[in-house]
Amino acid sequence: VLHWIANDGTETARFLDTAGLDDKVRPMVKGLLGASSITGPTAPLWVGAAEMTSAHDAAQCSYYDTCDLTSKLTAAALPITYKCDDGHTFLAQSLTDSALAEACKSVQGQDAYFHGMVRDSGPVADDRNTTIQIVVFASSREYRTYSGWIFGNSTDNGGEYLEGNP
Repeated sequence: VLHWIANDGTETARFLDTAGLDDKVRPMVKGLLGASSITGPTAPLWVGAAEMTSAHDAAQCSYYDTCDLTSKLTAAALPITYKCDDGHTFLAQSLTDSALAEACKSVQGQDAYFHGMVRDSGPVADDRNTTIQIVVFASSREYRTYSGWIFGNSTDNGGEYLEGNP
């Protein structure tokens, strides 16, 4: 049921792109944002409606309080930053300190393990990746709610490796 409500809210907000409807739709969308929250059980509704304001009514972002939406979503959904070492940083939703330390230890051994297994001399030529940011959402629901809007990736999968500067 929550999925349908979130989808209905997103589709209602999509009408912000229709000339002549924006004056009627704006207060409805602001009401949806006010009745939901960027985190918690109503987050899919909030995130979907907020994204439509960003896509179709960006000039009015202060009215909706959705300016700099990607930064807002990242801060709300991934409040934990854990620098493992110079090459690995975790952004996480709800990992404990001990879980982060354990994940860090595991990640630190992966390069040597992989290159030993495939018996090569290291990264491929022209691999310019010197750091890796590892993003950990609390659940697949949270991943589906936030990742596409924060990183621009599809979320119909178990996770993705994204190159570049997300």
